[in-house]
Amino acid sequence: MIGPRLRIWNRKLIVATLLWLILLACGPLDRLHEFNRQQALPTAQTTGQSSQFYIVEAYQKLSALPGYRLENRHIVHQGTDNRTEQIIRGEYDARGNAHILIQSPAGPRREVYRVDNQLYVFEPQYEGWVNTTIAPPTDQSLPAALNPLANLSQLLTQAGALPSEPKAEILLNRPVTRYTLAQAVNYQPASPSIDLRGAVWVDDQTGAVIKSEIFLYENKDSLPSQEFVLEISQIGQIAPIAAPMPVIDPTTLAAATVETQLVFPASLDYRGEQISFEIVPLQVRQIPASSPRSAEIKLLLRQLPPGLFQPPGVEPFLAQLRPKLTLSIPERNLVVTSSGFRLENNDAKNHTLMALYSFNADLEDFSHIELILSGQGNPLFMPVPVE
Repeated sequence: MIGPRLRIWNRKLIVATLLWLILLACGPLDRLHEFNRQQALPTAQTTGQSSQFYIVEAYQKLSALPGYRLENRHIVHQGTDNRTEQIIRGEYDARGNAHILIQSPAGPRREVYRVDNQLYVFEPQYEGWVNTTIAPPTDQSLPAALNPLANLSQLLTQAGALPSEPKAEILLNRPVTRYTLAQAVNYQPASPSIDLRGAVWVDDQTGAVIKSEIFLYENKDSLPSQEFVLEISQIGQIAPIAAPMPVIDPTTLAAATVETQLVFPASLDYRGEQISFEIVPLQVRQIPASSPRSAEIKLLLRQLPPGLFQPPGVEPFLAQLRPKLTLSIPERNLVVTSSGFRLENNDAKNHTLMALYSFNADLEDFSHIELILSGQGNPLFMPVPVE
């Protein structure tokens, strides 16, 4: 049974949270920011081949493989005995469906499925999978979760990575060509000390990279400061990937919980003091004849500290709370920040306030929304029925 205090995951925020995790897992870190701002240079054409070959294109051709397992590791060396490692492991079937695991030192392991253009993220508090619809799968519109090598491809492009010294080898019982990588001689990075080296193994049949080792050096005489290691395996051996079970639809979940009055513990840093209180979302209604179309949410704020009711009064507190409140319409993947508020009731004796916050939104076709309180730590999600 799902408790009423549990947060209701918003589709857009699931994808947004997920996007942040994967960028952390495989994107260049602070020391590469200046390096990545340089104007992109086309990667050089290799010699000895009848057709044009570009390193970045070889990464993009992974979809030509008949299913595969991927492991992408980003290792950051911050000293002789200090290193961090972010890992993405994924299985991709022949239809392009995917099961991805993301492990980062910055947070817990995340597990994701992409099946038939649906994205599923496991949420432990619900003991199930939250489903969110995604855009059609194209290279341009896929979330980073489904294109984990996008940042690595960008890095190679910006570095003007030059493949050379082709050598025929056998890898995974497949004929491959190994290329040595180095930066183009005319490349001028923001930091002259940054040096890119490595190697890629390209499948002769599909033109896809099936192994790569990329090293970044900040000092040519030292050990690498960062490593990007990609390994492809089990080509053609991945069974069809199905949607995980059980699947929990955020819309259904919110609709089921709004029937009971919910009480949410909240906190706000107000005038240098962390104030703890409770939020009880009561109702949402469309404001009649409003232009632009606006909605109003009634909130009961209770268990407030007594000092809050002394001069200058409660209005400054409510004003500071306003930008922390956003309204989410799951059916539209729409998030709107509060545009204003008004005080309806001030009960200093019982340490409670009744306030109404307005949002520029048309809720006529919806039975519920989610109110989100942002602040320190994880955001607080509050389902609210629409009158």
